[in-house]
Parts: sequence; structure tokens; C-alpha cells
Amino acid sequence: MELKYYFTILSHIGAVIGMDRKGASETGNILDSLLSNYDKRFRPGYNRNTTQVRVSMDVEYLEVDEVQKTCTMYFLFRLKWTDERLRLGPDATHISIHDQNLIDKFWKPTVFFIEAKSVKQIGNSFFKIDPYADQVIYAVTYEAMLHTSFQYRHYPFDKQVCNLTMDAGGFANWDVHIKWEYYPVYIHDVIHPASFEITSHNTLSYLTNYSDGSYDNLKLSIELERKWQNDFIVIYPPAICTVFLAWLGFWIDSKESITRAIFALLPALALIGVFLSLHMTMPLEGTAVTNASLFLTLCGFYSFVAIVELLFVSFFNERNRKRRAELEEVKNEETDGDILFEVGSTKADKIDWAFIIGYPMSFCFWMMVHYMSL
Repeated sequence: MELKYYFTILSHIGAVIGMDRKGASETGNILDSLLSNYDKRFRPGYNRNTTQVRVSMDVEYLEVDEVQKTCTMYFLFRLKWTDERLRLGPDATHISIHDQNLIDKFWKPTVFFIEAKSVKQIGNSFFKIDPYADQVIYAVTYEAMLHTSFQYRHYPFDKQVCNLTMDAGGFANWDVHIKWEYYPVYIHDVIHPASFEITSHNTLSYLTNYSDGSYDNLKLSIELERKWQNDFIVIYPPAICTVFLAWLGFWIDSKESITRAIFALLPALALIGVFLSLHMTMPLEGTAVTNASLFLTLCGFYSFVAIVELLFVSFFNERNRKRRAELEEVKNEETDGDILFEVGSTKADKIDWAFIIGYPMSFCFWMMVHYMSL
């Protein structure tokens, strides 16, 4: 009984293998018949009508290199068109081809990526013939390195755009008309660029007119928003702390000149470090002005004001010291000397109190102005 069962299984397997071989043989015969009178040098409908090509793509990977100013993208690129020369008849089935040498024997639309630094095919391609609609589907995976022209005016709260532009590879729109599919672009949810988040994408179709004709162009724009949290923590809190440190120096006795100098100079040195860190980590143009650099400039100005305040206070204290020394030499003017010394000390104290109150208030005002400009 068991032996009979095994023989039954083997007979079924042999039948399936025989059917596969028969199907493969029939497919090969169909392809040979199609290619016997097929000339891939001519597009479908040559000298009769325009070849309509629909484009769609699946974006599988995206990464931004701000140092090299490039955007690298992996995407599955699909083209659909009708070729009456590949009509198989009502009883035929779909034919799928994965052999690149065989695919190269058929006509395919030529698509040129305009803004790409480099484009290369990765992996295998796919060619499918639909016998019912005379429709051909060609799919291939590309790796494209795109040029970027990022604007850093609002850094680190900036939004950038990666553009992929293509045309019909030299065919005028009366020869080959390319257009987006009804659902043209799908971006996988697993794509998370290191410094950005993908917020949306848009597709655009437009014509470019030249002296020899009009050409179809397709454009994909992927909008990116920077993950600002890390850059914010590195830039803004340290800069605010330097201003706060300079403000604390105003509370120290004006006669403690060395301590006051430390509290005035340390914020300036710290801001220089933050500036260097910003320009070493970000590929900013030499003339680029960003929100971050404006804020650091504001903090640097307040650190400079703290140094100037220290110089004024030190000047008044030094003048009082010299006056007191002169008055001590003149014994008969001791009372007037005390009065003059008290007046001089009052000037230094008034400057300190004016900065203790006005320094943080004005800084908070300019912080609000900076926030409103974001």
C-alpha cells in the first residue's frame, strides 16, 4: 500500500515537470515567432501615432549627504506602453521575461534623468507582455545620485527638497509622450534618512520647448524636514548659557576685577567653540546666513557688551583709586576725598545695576524677535 502511494506521488511530480517543460517550450516558440519580424529600432506606432508611456516608481531607499551635496535614491522604475507588434492572440497567457539578453531584443522607452550626477542599474530587470491589452511592462531598479541645492537660511529648522527630473530621452512629445501613472509614486515607510524626515512628495508634468520641438518632462519632488532636536541642543542651550554666565558676572563686586574678567571672557571663548563646531559639522556655504548663525552672533554681541561693561566699570574703579591716592597725600582735603570716592563708586554700581536689569530684558526681547522670524 505504501509503495503504491509513493509511485502515485512520483507520477504527479513527473507530470508537473513535464507540463513546465511543455509550457517553457511553448513560450519559447511564441517569443521566437514574435521576434522573427520584430525590429526594435522602431518605436510602436512609428509614422502612425504617438507612443503613450506611463511611468511609476517605488522609492526603496533615500539618504542625503550634505557634505557632498548629493541625494542617493534606490527606486523600482516601471514603464508601461502598448506595442501592437507583440499581440499574442486571445488564447495566449502573460509572458514574463527576466533574461536581460532577451529583454534587449525588444524596443523600450529611453528615459534620461536630467539632474542626476550618476544613474546605474542594480539587480535584474523585468519585462512582461500582456496579450489581452497589447500592453508591455518594463521594470528595472536604479541607483541614482542626485545633485542638491539646499538652502540653509532657516537651519536648523529648515526644509529641503530632493528633485528627480526625467525626459523621454530625445523623443519629441509627438513621437513619445511620457506621463505619470494614476498612482505614480510609492515611498516605503521604512525609509528614514539620518538627518531628515520625509514629509511629502509631489509629481509634476510639463513641456520643454526647443527649436526642434517640444519634449515631455516628469519631475518628482521629495520634501524633507530636518530632525532639528539634536542640532538645537548643540547650538541654542550652550549659547544661552554663555549669556547667562556673562549676566552672573554683573552680580560680582566690581572691585573683583579678575573674577569679573573670567565671567566676561569665558562666554566669548565658549561661543567661539560653538561657532567652530557649527561650521565644522554643517556644509554651509561661506556666505550662508542661517538662523543659528544669527542667534550665535546675537549671543556674541551680548558677550562683547559684557566685556565693554567690565572695561567701563574697571575704568571708574581705577579712577577712584587714583583720586583716593592723591587725596591721601593731601591731608587737609580728606573730607572732600571721601565724597569724591563715594560719587565714583556710585557710578560703577549704577552701571552694574543697569546691566543686571536691562541685559536679560533686552536679550529676551531679541530672542522673541528671533523666534518670530523662524
